[in-house]
Amino acid sequence: MEHATEVIFFVLIITVVVLVPIGTIAARSDDVAQQAAQVAVSNFVDTVSNEGQITEEAWTKFQEELPKTHSFEPSIVLEPIDENIGNKSAWTSSSVIGENEKYSIYTSQILDDLEKKGVVPCKAGDTISVSVKNTDTTIYQSVINVLYKVSGKGTSVIGAQATRTIKSNGK
Repeated sequence: MEHATEVIFFVLIITVVVLVPIGTIAARSDDVAQQAAQVAVSNFVDTVSNEGQITEEAWTKFQEELPKTHSFEPSIVLEPIDENIGNKSAWTSSSVIGENEKYSIYTSQILDDLEKKGVVPCKAGDTISVSVKNTDTTIYQSVINVLYKVSGKGTSVIGAQATRTIKSNGK
């Protein structure tokens, strides 16, 4: 019985000495990736907002700034103001100007336009939203997801998001 207690104590010590530092390092690695992804997304959205266009150069730089330790899936939503801005609605009086309508253009269409034209022009007042989330599962996420499954909380994802209103008209 004395040997069983010693074995259990030894296993607990090894667990604490080995697994806790590994878990801490894995959590720190995910935190750093999260921060780097947020910086990359914010920089890209700021560039598009200031230049008034999405360019291949800005897109490539954005992808290069994303952490290489994980694979990320980007999502872009561009909401241009409708070309018929200020048209009066049929059911309003002549003194009322129609509302600004926006529609959405999503990642696949934006990337197709970038590939074909090299640039996606925007207008002042358009809105751009960019988000990324990791598509691989890290060690820390695996452990946390098991705990979340037990507690019913959800899942852990490394992600970042930024939204800006376009400040200037693109070329």
